[in-house]
Amino acid sequence: MKKLILFALFLTAVSNSGLAYAVEDGDLEAIKGCLSSWPKHPFDKKAPEFRTMTSKVKILGIGGSINDETVTANPELILVKASVAVLSKSEMRLMNPQGWYCLKGQVSVLGKSVIHLNCTSNLTSSKDGSSVMGGGDAKEGVTVLGTTSIVREGCAKKADDKAEAKPGT
Repeated sequence: MKKLILFALFLTAVSNSGLAYAVEDGDLEAIKGCLSSWPKHPFDKKAPEFRTMTSKVKILGIGGSINDETVTANPELILVKASVAVLSKSEMRLMNPQGWYCLKGQVSVLGKSVIHLNCTSNLTSSKDGSSVMGGGDAKEGVTVLGTTSIVREGCAKKADDKAEAKPGT
């Protein structure tokens, strides 16, 4: 009985960790959509290996944020599943310098979404985005009466330069 309880606790911890390695319906298509957005990448187009970060929901300021502080020695393809923010500020920290991040949807309703991205990381979306009475510089997901922005972090700053996200990176 004790082993069964420990196993159940382990499964709960793993399922809530935000990381997954199993491929679900639509994940491979999303990854292939992202790979087609990058002209040059180090991944196999037909059967790419990737890590998955599960979705997070934040409503009225209550809920989790997506945070990836993993640092890898080699390029890593990472699928980031939908993040939903309703009447909240949602933040994602995608800080792997070798990370190639693929966003599979993001929804912001009457809220603000901020994606903190390592300066050398790559980011794209599996689909084009839409904005309804909203704004932002991100091209993924749906924004309704809100904003979405990308902030590059860890860039070597020049005297007069600001680190800015470039489309398609």
